[in-house]
Amino acid sequence: MSQFGIKTEIPTGLKDAAVILDKEVLTGLRDTSRSVAREAKRQAPEGVSGTLRRAINGTVIPVAGGAGALVSEPIKYGPYVEYGTRPHMPPVDALKSWTAKKFRLARESKANKRAAWALAMKIKRSGTRPNPFMGRTFFVTKPFAIERIQNAIERAVERMSKE
Repeated sequence: MSQFGIKTEIPTGLKDAAVILDKEVLTGLRDTSRSVAREAKRQAPEGVSGTLRRAINGTVIPVAGGAGALVSEPIKYGPYVEYGTRPHMPPVDALKSWTAKKFRLARESKANKRAAWALAMKIKRSGTRPNPFMGRTFFVTKPFAIERIQNAIERAVERMSKE
C-alpha cells in the first residue's frame, strides 16, 4: 500500500480570515446603519412632537448566513406617513396639536378647532399624501452604503495579507 501526503502551512492571516472578515464587515454595517439612520432623520417630517424622527434607529441584525443593517422607525403611524392613507375620518382632537403648530394657533382656540375640523374633512375626502422619507433615504444613501461595505471587505483582505 502506498500513501502520500501533502503538508501545507496555512498563513496565520488565512486561519483568522473568517474572524477578521466578520469583524470588519460588522463594523462597516454598524457605521452604515448609523449613517443611514441620521439621513432618515433628516428626511423625516418634523411633525408636532418630533417622535417619528427620534424613533428612527439603525442597528445590525442577524440574517441567514451573516448579518445585515436595519434602519427602522417603529412608530405605529410611520407607514401612514411613508405611504399615505386612503380617505378616512381621523379623530379631530388628534389633529389639534398639528394645526396649532402649523398655523400658530392656541390649541384650544375656536380658530384651531375649525382648522382641525377642516383638515379632518380634507383627509375624509382625499386621505393623506405619501411622504416617502425612508424611500428617499434609501436612494440617497445606497451608493455610500455599498462603498462602506466594500471598504470593510478591502480592509479585511488587507489585514489578512499582513498577518
